Amino acid sequence: MSAQERYSRARERIEVGQYEAALADLIWFHDNALLESRAWSGVRLSYALDDWVRLGELYPPAMVALHGVRDDKVAGLLDGRLDRSAFHDVAAINAILQTPEKTHGLYRQLMDAQPELARSCVQSALPSIVAAKDYRLAAQLLPDPESAVRRYAARLNYDVQYIKRCRYTRAPRRWAYLCHYLEGVQRLLAVLRGVDNHGEADRLKALAIALVPDPSLRREVRNGFVKMPRAPMMKR
Repeated sequence: MSAQERYSRARERIEVGQYEAALADLIWFHDNALLESRAWSGVRLSYALDDWVRLGELYPPAMVALHGVRDDKVAGLLDGRLDRSAFHDVAAINAILQTPEKTHGLYRQLMDAQPELARSCVQSALPSIVAAKDYRLAAQLLPDPESAVRRYAARLNYDVQYIKRCRYTRAPRRWAYLCHYLEGVQRLLAVLRGVDNHGEADRLKALAIALVPDPSLRREVRNGFVKMPRAPMMKR
């Protein structure tokens, strides 16, 4: 059974009340989907975790299992058994559980216990550090802000152009790329404003819009600084 089939079956089982079986499928998908294809990385840490939390609201053992997955990865990170991919998983789980402060706390622990690993996890840790308003730490960890904005924009422009050359897919790629860009830039702006560099923040916001040549996409970026675009619904 493929990862797609396993995940689809998990969602179907939630709908018909087969909660224990649905949990087994979600655990399998979390543990094995990337072995089939790295293309599952986004769904695995977004829609699949959403479904896991939804299942946990209906079937408490599922929530216990999700906390257990996170806690096992935290332990492995602190003792050096796991790498930054596990930190990325932990950060995503904490985000879906609305406990970003736990990721911030873990990163602070890693800075002491596993400093090299901590340095490799900066990008995954930054959202929680900014959410905790630990702006001084974030400013220390951030790359050159303008270079980062230019790099983010180049990636967005490339990814959106690449979509046009791909075969049709139901995956909401454009939305995901746009949100990733907006979130990255807004994080930089929040840090700059948090350390009272408002002028630079305003300049980089204007630059982030100007670096997008496609008129439609540029309009979406501009609007996104006012209100983030809503996620498209995935078909069940």
